[in-house]
Amino acid sequence: MSVSLEEVRKMVAHGVHDAMEKEAQRLSEGTDDIADHVAHCPNCYPTVIKKMKRDSEFWCEDCGLPLGSREMAEKIKECPNCGSTDAYYDRREDEE
Repeated sequence: MSVSLEEVRKMVAHGVHDAMEKEAQRLSEGTDDIADHVAHCPNCYPTVIKKMKRDSEFWCEDCGLPLGSREMAEKIKECPNCGSTDAYYDRREDEE
């Protein structure tokens, strides 16, 4: 049985595509697992909140939730706490 080069390319492309989809799904599931852990862990949750408060540049205008850096805040369509779409910039350089 002979297979053309084009058929081999299609088979490889299909295999790579399937593998990439499975890996993306695996990574997404891992992120959900980590988020669930942090949300329910009495050690991790306060640490994450303190770090976000310390390192954030953008904050929700309505509830004050820290939204992170400019890059992160631009990806958040609405505040996960109150649903607001307004944020403000405030880099807290010297606060402890």
